[in-house]
Amino acid sequence: ILAYSIYKMTNQKLSIFENSFIIIFIIICFIKSSTTLYLGTILSLALIIFFNFKLLNKRTLISFFILISFFITVILSNKECRARFVPIYGSLDIKSRLLIKSDTVVGGINTNLAYKIKDIMNTQGNLSSGVYFHALSIAKKSIFEKPFGWGLNRYDQAFNYFNKIQPAKIVGLNSYNNKDGTNNLVKIVVEFGVFSIVFYLFCFLFLINNSIPIELKLFYLPFVITQSLRGAGYFNGGFLLVVFIMLFTYMSIYKNIK
Repeated sequence: ILAYSIYKMTNQKLSIFENSFIIIFIIICFIKSSTTLYLGTILSLALIIFFNFKLLNKRTLISFFILISFFITVILSNKECRARFVPIYGSLDIKSRLLIKSDTVVGGINTNLAYKIKDIMNTQGNLSSGVYFHALSIAKKSIFEKPFGWGLNRYDQAFNYFNKIQPAKIVGLNSYNNKDGTNNLVKIVVEFGVFSIVFYLFCFLFLINNSIPIELKLFYLPFVITQSLRGAGYFNGGFLLVVFIMLFTYMSIYKNIK
C-alpha cells in the first residue's frame, strides 16, 4: 500500500484530501514501523525499480529512491534495527534478569564471520535475531536432509527433528516459532524443498512481465517479498490470497496474449 500510494501521488493529479491522507498514512507507517517494514520496502522497491525501470517516471523514481535512502539511514542509525542482523545472542539469566551469559553464535554461522558482522553493526544480536538465524539453520539442514520437503504445514516436525539431533545452546530457541519458521521463505523451503524454486520463479516471472501493469506489481509483490523476510505462515497477512490473485492475473494476461 505504501509503494502503491506513492506511485499514485507521483503519476496522477490527486485532490488535496487524497494527498493529505497518503502523507498522513506514510507518517503513521514510519511512527509504527519495524525492521521488517524498512527492509521489506527497500528490497521490494529495489527489485521493482531494477526490473521495471522504464515503466516508472522520474517523479516516481526520485520518490522511491528517497524512501529507500531514508529507510536505509534509519536501519543503520537505529541500534535495535541493526541488532536484527547480528547472529550473536547474549541471553539474560531468567532468574536474576541481570546476569548476562556469554555470547552465543546461533544458526551455525561461522564464528569469525559472526563477530565481523557484530563489529560492523556495532551491537549484539537479540532474541529476534537468534530465532531468525536458528530458523535459517533449520532450512539449510532440511534442504540437504529432505530435498523434496517435509510436506505442507509440517515445518514443526522438521523443527523438532533437527533440534533433537543438535539442540540450540540457548534453550528458548528450541521452542520459539516452531510452526511458522519466523518467515515464509524458510517455511516454504523446509516444507517443499527444491520445489520452492517453482514458487519464487513464478514471482520473478510476474515481476519481469511487461504485460502486467506496474500498479499490480507495486501492490502484490511487496506482500510476498516482505512476508518471505518475516511472516507467520501462508494464511496470515493476506499471503496466500495475494499469491492466488497474482496467479490468476498472470494466467489471464497470458491467455489474452495467446
